[in-house]
Amino acid sequence: MTIANHTSEIDSLLVKRLWNNEECPYFDLIMFADGKIFPLQPLSDSDCGTIILKSNSWIPASQIAGIDISDNLNEGFASLYHKDLSESDLTISCGECCSSGENGFISLINSSSGDLIWLVFLVSSNPFSSVDVDKDEIIAHSTDGRKFRLNLENPDSVEIISAGGTGSVPTN
Repeated sequence: MTIANHTSEIDSLLVKRLWNNEECPYFDLIMFADGKIFPLQPLSDSDCGTIILKSNSWIPASQIAGIDISDNLNEGFASLYHKDLSESDLTISCGECCSSGENGFISLINSSSGDLIWLVFLVSSNPFSSVDVDKDEIIAHSTDGRKFRLNLENPDSVEIISAGGTGSVPTN
């Protein structure tokens, strides 16, 4: 199969539909409103002992196998925390996913419209209970004590910066 190197209106409409239905593909990912989905893979940073989840490439939403089959999707986002960014029309939301107790999500949305800007979904993070924002960086706190760092404007990776409790490292 050849993966397209661009997204189309179909991809952005598909992501919008997924977001409105509280769904996303069931693997570690960053999903953007323009239809790009970045599958995340764990990388170890031996210098500081952290784990970084990063993607080397993106896939148009329409190219994800089974994207229209609800059995292949995470279903339901239960927001545990919202943070309005006072200097912009943005809201960060985080919480758990109804499909499984160990899943977590973080999203950035347009406060006025409710439209998704991006979504981070992690299969084994545990739910996220809060976030801190420091300039252009988000620190998300998992219910098991781990902390995850990502860029606010354009997340391209997720770094686990605190080991926390007994939870496992997110892997697919």
